[in-house]
Amino acid sequence: MGSHTYRGKRNTGTRNRFAGAGRLLATTALIGLGALALQGQHAAAQTATSAGAARAFNIPAQPLASALNAFGRQSGLQVTLAAATSQGVTSQAVNGSFTPQQALARMLEGTGIPFRITADRTAVIGRSEASGAAPASTDGALMLETIDVQGRGGSGAFGDYSPASSSPTAMKLDLAPRQTPATVNTANAQLIAEKGDETIYEVFENFAGVTSQGNNSDTGSNVARSIFVRGFDVSGDGPVLINGQRLYNNGTNFRSTAALERVELLRGAAGIYYGASQPGGVFNYVYKQPLEIPQYSATGRFDSFGSYGLTLDATGPIDEANTLRYRAIGDFVRNESEVDRIYEQPIGGMLALEWEPSADFKTNFTYEITDTSGVPQRNDNIRVNGQFLDVPRDFFWGHTNDYVDIRQHTAILENNWRATDWLNIRTYLAYQTSDQEHLTTRIGGRGPTLPNTLTSVGRTVHAGISDDDSLSAGVDVSGEFDTGSFNHQWLAGYGYARGSSYGGVAQCSTGGTGTCAAIAPTALDPTNHTPGAYAFRDQLFGLIGTQRNGMTDSTSTDHNLYVQDLITLPNDRTKLLLGVGFTAADRESYARRTDTGAVTESALDASHVTPRLAITHDLTDTTTLYASYSQSYYPQLHINPDNAILDKPQVGEQYEVGFKSELFDGNALLTVALYQLEKENVLRSHPDPDMADLGYRISNGLERARGVEVELTGAVTSWWDARLAYAYTDTEIVKADSRQGERFAYVSDHSLSLWNRFRVYGDIQDAGEWSLGAGVTAYSDFDDSSGNRMPGYAIVDAGLFYEREFANGTRFKGGFRIDNLFDKVYYDRRSTADSITYGDGRKFSLSLSTTF
Repeated sequence: MGSHTYRGKRNTGTRNRFAGAGRLLATTALIGLGALALQGQHAAAQTATSAGAARAFNIPAQPLASALNAFGRQSGLQVTLAAATSQGVTSQAVNGSFTPQQALARMLEGTGIPFRITADRTAVIGRSEASGAAPASTDGALMLETIDVQGRGGSGAFGDYSPASSSPTAMKLDLAPRQTPATVNTANAQLIAEKGDETIYEVFENFAGVTSQGNNSDTGSNVARSIFVRGFDVSGDGPVLINGQRLYNNGTNFRSTAALERVELLRGAAGIYYGASQPGGVFNYVYKQPLEIPQYSATGRFDSFGSYGLTLDATGPIDEANTLRYRAIGDFVRNESEVDRIYEQPIGGMLALEWEPSADFKTNFTYEITDTSGVPQRNDNIRVNGQFLDVPRDFFWGHTNDYVDIRQHTAILENNWRATDWLNIRTYLAYQTSDQEHLTTRIGGRGPTLPNTLTSVGRTVHAGISDDDSLSAGVDVSGEFDTGSFNHQWLAGYGYARGSSYGGVAQCSTGGTGTCAAIAPTALDPTNHTPGAYAFRDQLFGLIGTQRNGMTDSTSTDHNLYVQDLITLPNDRTKLLLGVGFTAADRESYARRTDTGAVTESALDASHVTPRLAITHDLTDTTTLYASYSQSYYPQLHINPDNAILDKPQVGEQYEVGFKSELFDGNALLTVALYQLEKENVLRSHPDPDMADLGYRISNGLERARGVEVELTGAVTSWWDARLAYAYTDTEIVKADSRQGERFAYVSDHSLSLWNRFRVYGDIQDAGEWSLGAGVTAYSDFDDSSGNRMPGYAIVDAGLFYEREFANGTRFKGGFRIDNLFDKVYYDRRSTADSITYGDGRKFSLSLSTTF
């Protein structure tokens, strides 16, 4: 299983802090100035572009007729095609941001087939068999057989809300969504913008069966919330992916959505590719990439709570050959809360540079910086004698000098080289660092500080500092070859990931003793409360390092090797996936009390093999069945009082069967998945109460989740785009020292996420187009960690959208949203034990953007 050692580690002390918001503001300003300068540089190129604005295309190589259907859906153009033109012709793959004319040129490269795009936004493709030229009628118009494509341009293969045509997240291979033997959900930039999702946690509500939950590490500002997928918390020691690359630390979930092209969720165990991880799933955040033509946009937004924000986005080529491109995004937001004094103010900037000297090689460097400040929200209410206090939803329980400051830098270098037709090499290097400090106040505390009267509510003041770093690197080598009638898509890869965290906390509660006694916060009378500053702020920060384990320095390191073969059988309809991964994990922890010098340290070296098996079968050209088996692996270490080591890793095992079908003439994708997921070897107390009281534990706990998930996304008709997601999650604590036989805390049995956009009037190229949006997010009841039953709820949202594209290519968009239309009172998932946090009441929002 591996060896276990104990080794000393020097105290690194407090690490250097980053410069404050001033440097970030300067960076953001430079990005904006650079965008304006580049606007002038590329104005001529923009005028010369007659094929329309660039947009995202993701169309794998395939028979030409089906490729043109995908092109029509993603470009928004009508497509006409001569009947004989496409016979026996395979298109080239198109993956990236292009104008429709550029995308068609790439798709038809090497075929010799001519095309043109007419003034009425029709792509005319083909030649006559006799002359080899495009056939013409007597008036010169082409007389071709028409492919009736009614879909509009969007980010995905199936309408505006769907996943990309292929994504390597699930299998590290470019496979169409229908033929991927796993459940992958996507919230792309279009959906995120229309729903007004400002934070990652708001985006998660688009994924049915996914919930987030506050924990003791959460500052109240969307930093360290637990995230549950298929019932299991995936936010522990496991990675978060950014552009498909692993990063470890809490800050990975704290980022603006302004710089993201999409957020993907791979559900289930994925240890083969991503090493030590929890079994529920893995999230992938994908940055927006440079475009091949100049494009500039500005988006402003406001809401009835007093929030406001501005995003500037500039992109285009840098050199005349269009081999070097950039994208620069600056974002400022002031998010006001319904709760008095609570706010969050993230400022961010992103710069991406892409170099593509040939069709076979591309490299991309992306850098993002974020700086967030605000007054955090910890709790809105608490139970006294089993009942919540009668206080308004906007009541502020904290001190006026509560705050949180977070600074984060992320840099990713990616290279992709197609060495030959059968060999592709991808390499990456990613680094992220974040530091945080906070002073927060929550209701109640520990032991005797819990409230026992309506006028004497204890409080706890919490201070903390932390510095987190994450580094990852790796290489994926893939290719394709045939053995007889069998086709093989093979993959071999290596990944390295290292995450470290250094910091400490201190807290003091009403009725505190010892060093806390002199600075303990007074109890609060909510009927007569005037918020004031916490007078002992500096003294509390001075206690950091003297409580709990003191200053803690921990490191997680993974080495991951994996091989995989996707075999297509001679019938061309059945595929077998055989894969195996090997993870070597190293964990170190060193903690030192600054007051006593007491040291606590431990280390773990372990390894595990994670297999993956799957089979898919195409029932028709649009429908696929699949079945899969996969594992996850999570190292753990516990030392009993007799120095006996418990080192069995937590192992997740998942069985999944699914059905995927392209509906409505291929404009929408339906996915149905059934699964069973178990996590074995969970630590629990020794079954002998006397041994348990002495601190003895065993590692034979078992937790199980079973369920069904349904998702329909895409264009139902030419005027109706929809995204429907439903999840039934049946959880059970099968073997544990407490709550055995109960369901998981904070996980609802039923959840629903629905959003529709209906185009009701007009045309984008004429006087503009009007659309209505309507959706609902709903959860059934759930239990908190104390066994309290929390009621379910359903939130209805609505929106009105306007979009127009002018003759010069300038595009204008406006959106008016009403969130929580019926002003439903509900408890946000940040509620913990006896305290709750209210969800936002009814909010009106307005967004305006222009792109040129």
